[in-house]
Amino acid sequence: MKILTIISILILVCMLLGAGLLVPTENNAATSNTTYLSNLDADVAKQIKKLQSKDPYTRVRAAYTLGDMGNRAAPAIPFLINLLGDTEIGKSLSDKLFGFLFLGSGGCGVSTAAMNNLVRIGAPAVDPLIAALRYPNSRIRYHAASALGSLALNGVKTDNAVTSLIEALHDEDPQVRNFAARSLGDIDDQRAVEPLMHALRDEDMGVRGDAASALGKLKNKQAIRPLLTMLKERRQNYQFAAEALREITGQSFGDDHQKWQEFCDKTNLDND
Repeated sequence: MKILTIISILILVCMLLGAGLLVPTENNAATSNTTYLSNLDADVAKQIKKLQSKDPYTRVRAAYTLGDMGNRAAPAIPFLINLLGDTEIGKSLSDKLFGFLFLGSGGCGVSTAAMNNLVRIGAPAVDPLIAALRYPNSRIRYHAASALGSLALNGVKTDNAVTSLIEALHDEDPQVRNFAARSLGDIDDQRAVEPLMHALRDEDMGVRGDAASALGKLKNKQAIRPLLTMLKERRQNYQFAAEALREITGQSFGDDHQKWQEFCDKTNLDND
């Protein structure tokens, strides 16, 4: 019961932060922040303060330090979720060198560091990330969608995210739809099959490709006909449909629609 109460409080704080409703006034900001942090584990509080630094790589270092703490860093989750919308990266030569050594050569910034370490914190981040799928900031939404899939791949139970990720397939931002489709495939829940089949006709080529890939992971034969249609229409990213068909059927006909059609008609796989 105590754990559920803590998670509920975290979700509420995340929603308020994302909506911009939990912003202390100029006169009491320092007092409010100090009061909150004084009630936390000293190491966690120290890193939360660093998350609010003006220097982007101080924020990155703090995110990774919190990730090292795992579940212990749960009180920092609302602050890390807020950083999912951070667009900053270092500009100096030393910043770039640190970024390469610390984050790899992918040019990752503060938001990616926050996402990676929410995943490292683990299960306590699931419900706050689900709440973040409805934040006004689309950058926060798509990082949240991506993080939920990564948590699933790490063995964290995320099936309670499926309904919200299905809703995210209709998000106005194609990147949110992309990551929602990917994560639905990673979570491996059959409730996602029909919504992903509809996503095969999304106006965005990336969403279509990610939806096809997700259906391949789910291996549900109901997806065969829609994937055949995608392959036949030859719209951008149609090759993902061929790969999905291979994963579902175990056959390999490349992107030859006629051979796929003949095979599926002969074996009647979608009616098994």
